[in-house]
Amino acid sequence: MTEAIRRCLFLLALAVSGCAPTGVPADASRHWSLEEGSYWTWKRSAGSGCSSWMAVKDWASVSLFVDKRCTEVPELELSGGKGLSYFSVEDRLVFEGYWPWSAETYDKLLVYDSHGMLARTLPCPNSLTQGAVAKLRTTAVAAAANSVTNAEKHVISRILEHLTRIERTALSAGQEGCSDGHDSEQRVDPWKPNSMK
Repeated sequence: MTEAIRRCLFLLALAVSGCAPTGVPADASRHWSLEEGSYWTWKRSAGSGCSSWMAVKDWASVSLFVDKRCTEVPELELSGGKGLSYFSVEDRLVFEGYWPWSAETYDKLLVYDSHGMLARTLPCPNSLTQGAVAKLRTTAVAAAANSVTNAEKHVISRILEHLTRIERTALSAGQEGCSDGHDSEQRVDPWKPNSMK
């Protein structure tokens, strides 16, 4: 075995054996991919729903399912039912399962200027009922109660902040679906220490 191969195997072993970053709970499952390196996943009961997490050192992604128990959510699934998804570095909610969404739906909302350049995106053509928002909030409160680490609690708290100020008729449209995100908002990343005030 050459020295270069030994060094590569040693570096690979270090990457695989690394400790979980701050914020990842002790019961998380560890995975490895060429793209992300080590990443962790875990699920938490959230009342009649479930929170499904994926995280690395620099970000976390969580899906809150309002209509699925954790036993019904496959490993690594971050969509596939009524609820929302939240990616910490984007700091916005994407609502899933409340209406059909596709690339074609999104394409129809793109507005181009006279030079063929993208000028703007029309708002989401759908809205959430007060009942749907209330159920999302109830699921988020239950997820907060079952959070283990401070980072989990910060992320769920940020989701609750978003849900508190959501405007039913002013959802944005994005490639992933309808969102509460607007470009003018100040964003924070609740997964990272010291980013929440």
